[in-house]
Amino acid sequence: MNRTPLLISSIVLLQVVFVVPLVLAYNGYCFEQRRIVPAQEIQRAAIAHVLATYPPSIELSRREGAHGNDTVTRGRPAYPVRFAGVDDFIALHPHGCRIVPRGWEGYAPSVLSRMVGVEFYIVRLRYPVRFHENGRLRSVMHERFVTVDRCAHVVTI
Repeated sequence: MNRTPLLISSIVLLQVVFVVPLVLAYNGYCFEQRRIVPAQEIQRAAIAHVLATYPPSIELSRREGAHGNDTVTRGRPAYPVRFAGVDDFIALHPHGCRIVPRGWEGYAPSVLSRMVGVEFYIVRLRYPVRFHENGRLRSVMHERFVTVDRCAHVVTI
């Protein structure tokens, strides 16, 4: 009896069962939603996460000390000017949100993280933190990296 057709069928079945889902996952397919989530939805999820924790901790003041040692005060502004929502953030900063290959200090999700879906995208947000201080409006640029999975869920590790 010739077992070659049975062997070929087994190999094809293994590829369909194991390899195809891994290739789909690595290329960003969201099995939960049965689609590849568009970049705009990934970015909106990252913006919504940042706005939920707004304002961030920023450098509020810096004083020169003796021998070149600066004293830096960091914290959350007491009187922040909040964004009305994700659409307001996008309208005010249309180029402030990008999906990038690497985050802080060159960090990137591993191949395994991409395949199992723990981490997939790194979204860089660069925007001014606006707040009132001593009767005047101040603005300090802030940059934040948010990790998002392939189904547009923010990953906090």
